[in-house]
Amino acid sequence: MKQDIGAGSSRKLEATIPSSAFERWDTEESKFNRKADTFQLMVGRSATDIRLLDDVTLSVNRG
Repeated sequence: MKQDIGAGSSRKLEATIPSSAFERWDTEESKFNRKADTFQLMVGRSATDIRLLDDVTLSVNRG
């Protein structure tokens, strides 16, 4: 997602991250799985200019 915000301005943004973004290939089961883990969310002007870092903890309910 890209949003242009003028210098000195601020804006509240909301983004939805699909659950598939948290899936990893399970070599034992030969499929993608989501497992409880902590991921780092990075926001920046580019991949080399990160301005905000935050941890996102994923809990997986098995039922």
